[in-house]
Amino acid sequence: MVSDVDKLKEYLGALPVFPLPTAVLLPYEILPLHIFEPRYRAMVQDALENERPIAIAELASGWEGNYEGRPPVESVCGVGFISRHERLDDGRYNILIRGVARIRLDHELEPRKLYREFHGTLLDDHHTTVSPAVLEEAMESLHRVLFALCAAKPGAGASALAQLAARAATPSALADIVAAAIFSDYGQRKRALVTIDVAERLVMAQTAIAELLVGSAMPTEERFRN
Repeated sequence: MVSDVDKLKEYLGALPVFPLPTAVLLPYEILPLHIFEPRYRAMVQDALENERPIAIAELASGWEGNYEGRPPVESVCGVGFISRHERLDDGRYNILIRGVARIRLDHELEPRKLYREFHGTLLDDHHTTVSPAVLEEAMESLHRVLFALCAAKPGAGASALAQLAARAATPSALADIVAAAIFSDYGQRKRALVTIDVAERLVMAQTAIAELLVGSAMPTEERFRN
């Protein structure tokens, strides 16, 4: 069976990019979007017809004066596939994009469609700061505090998060699952997106769980639907 990442690699040479202000799409996140502009309706239609991924890129500073054109975007962004869609009678779409990976946008291609396309590079995780054994131990520790959180704050969101976390095969996957589920602050989410060091992301996840145990609410079940 071809994985989502393998499918993504087929399109890195001409990747559809949807630029948005303060946009963050994390791996394992389900991002709802309402698509109304003609260029992005065309993007969604192409993605649905050809199973193409879509990158969600953050507009860089100063974009306001050139939104209708091709304003600069941040180089690191999230990319995913449409998992659900609804086409409205007037041609607009409601979609859910399921985050798959982090990429770097290398350069923009010459226009050939209504929407923008970039050449991208898949960003692999780095494990340079600690040994594999330490990473494995950190993963087990994160599992323990996460399940403690789910037990302390039961509900549909906690149940969905616990089930998804239990299936995480790597420390990287577990850190991303937690980030997608419980990181709500923009700065926190942006840092999780651009951080490719797995050990760093595990620390961020444990810190966020500690804060939730103090008193914040758990995420809703909708964050995990695909």
